[in-house]
Amino acid sequence: MKKRNKGQQRTTVLTVNGRVSLLRRWWHSPADGSEAPVDRVLSRDGATVTSGVRELACRLNNDAAGFDKAADNLRRAAQVEMSGEQLRLVVLEAGQRVLAAQQADAVPTAFTACDCRVA
Repeated sequence: MKKRNKGQQRTTVLTVNGRVSLLRRWWHSPADGSEAPVDRVLSRDGATVTSGVRELACRLNNDAAGFDKAADNLRRAAQVEMSGEQLRLVVLEAGQRVLAAQQADAVPTAFTACDCRVA
């Protein structure tokens, strides 16, 4: 079924280079629903934070005293503005993805107990 042009919609994405504003064209058909085809080209799954920012957030959170402190470190180190709560949600989602990959045996373990023998 032919899709109808439903106009443009603005969205933003937080990148390691700062917040980027995108203007996307939306298409709709009753059978298929709505979509913005450019999202497939950009490899976006609706995420508003890029993988680079997620990695920085997770790395800086690793040694921080709290999420607000990690967000402050992210702002100072990379000039990426993110609240402590948003950073907490990003880190939590990334951790859940890693846990799911480990449980599905998609990530091999680096070592096992057999590798830890002491002479």
